[in-house]
Amino acid sequence: MKNTKRLMLMNYNYYKEIEKKLELYAKKGLVLEKMGPYFWTFKKTEPQNLKYTVTYFAEGSVFNPHPTDNQQTYFDYAKAAGWDFVCEYNQMQIFCSSLENPPEFETDEKEKLENIHKCMKKSFVISQLLMLLVFALNLFLRLNSLKRNPTDFLSSNIDLAALLMFISIILYSSYTLINYFMWYNKSKKSVDMGGFIIENFSKTRRYFEIGYLIFLFSLIGYMFIHLSTNTAFGIIALSVAQLPLFALVFWGSITLLKRRKFSANANKIISTSLLILTGVLYLGFMFYSIPRFSFSERSNKPYTTVGEYRLYSDKIPLTCEDLYGHIDFEYYSYEADEENTPLLHRNHYSQTSPPMKNAPPELEYSIYEPKFEFVKNIVVSDLTKLNDWSDRKLETLDNAVFSTEKAYAFYYEEANGKLFSGEYILVFTDKIIHIDAETPFTDEQIEIVKSKLLSGNSKV
Repeated sequence: MKNTKRLMLMNYNYYKEIEKKLELYAKKGLVLEKMGPYFWTFKKTEPQNLKYTVTYFAEGSVFNPHPTDNQQTYFDYAKAAGWDFVCEYNQMQIFCSSLENPPEFETDEKEKLENIHKCMKKSFVISQLLMLLVFALNLFLRLNSLKRNPTDFLSSNIDLAALLMFISIILYSSYTLINYFMWYNKSKKSVDMGGFIIENFSKTRRYFEIGYLIFLFSLIGYMFIHLSTNTAFGIIALSVAQLPLFALVFWGSITLLKRRKFSANANKIISTSLLILTGVLYLGFMFYSIPRFSFSERSNKPYTTVGEYRLYSDKIPLTCEDLYGHIDFEYYSYEADEENTPLLHRNHYSQTSPPMKNAPPELEYSIYEPKFEFVKNIVVSDLTKLNDWSDRKLETLDNAVFSTEKAYAFYYEEANGKLFSGEYILVFTDKIIHIDAETPFTDEQIEIVKSKLLSGNSKV
């Protein structure tokens, strides 16, 4: 079995730095064997003094079953000049030489630059633009979700993390494209004046790219851990399995079709079609499996069950018993959930019963603590927003009732007057309370609400 080592190398357009790295690895006894989209394989040997050169050939492709006639002529020309072909990935071709001073592989700087640019437009530029398009669409969907439900979005770490991820990927992809075209334009000016192609690599940029990758994978890891705490293992498994499955289908089909000597165009069409078909079938499988196998939401809190209904016993500051007195009912679920983001702290409380006839009174309320004034304004605007499709209306209350900055009550218009629903929005200096009770509060219940939810905490 070959003694190999896999190392992650750098961007393909850093060709000068790649040559230096490969020569350094060869001196350490690591000789390049093959290239992949992310990792390059090195074979362990005795330390060697090898010279490497990186070139770009427009006809190169991962879909080709074998080198094209022009490519083979190119390899023969290199061999005659003392350069041995090592491996290729897409348009990038790598050669090495054991000669101490091998002849220059490409001497015409202008032709070399235009060849690089032609290959980059065919692979790198297109892939970056497609990535920008995909993640711009995802960002649009995230921003649309923010617009529709800003309070839920701003109080969800997973939503904010996803938004940050999409924005960072779009900025990074834009940065790589801008960086490439700036390098090309500078090199073109240099070559036109009789100079050389500008080296595109800098340690500062490399450290930035490594730092960004660490940030991105840390963010993805956080999102996965966060989801795994309250999502069924079956759903997590179905979600995680997608990327390995798609990669296996796509690259496996490419490899198999290359062995079967399919043409590059046929390979590309079939492999891409199989990938799309796999995606559609897998999506259908997920929609079929999730309801059929009843993947339930995971919970890290203790609970009992009545049928399929979960009964929690969390401590909540205000209960139905506080408002209505003793209630002879043993199947109440008391649940408290907290979400604390850099923008908004939310505590959500509920006291609910299983679905039944003649159910006892229920109670649900949230306490929001915005960390910035603009977030407070967004939350108030969202909670007091009235939908066109609903006949629910809003009335402003006297601030003296709840000792608020602003206070609102929801009602419905009936033939005999206003029918208040028991839903209130209470705005204080440092918090907003959204409370939804069975019926409007009496004066006595208002005092209970103030003593339970505001005592020693509000700044009014």
